[in-house]
Amino acid sequence: MDPCNTHYININIKIIRRIYDRYSWLTTIYGLSLQLNFKKLLLALKREFSCGGWILEYTETEKVIILEGDQRKNILNFFIENKKICQKSRIVYNS
Repeated sequence: MDPCNTHYININIKIIRRIYDRYSWLTTIYGLSLQLNFKKLLLALKREFSCGGWILEYTETEKVIILEGDQRKNILNFFIENKKICQKSRIVYNS
């Protein structure tokens, strides 16, 4: 399967600072295709980066993966190496 022809094109990766902790960050990933198995993807990300994480399900059409720590560059490299997205994909970093 060619990743450039899939629905993973608009991925938003955002970093959020936790309110109650001075040095704690969360990285959110949204805009992924619902065809992905989010549980397996989350498990692979947690194992790869040695961090905690969970899935938020806002609606039936939107799921968000949240990881602890600043994992923005790691996530991008992980998706490209595992052929989930191609390098021409639009990645939006919000901070």
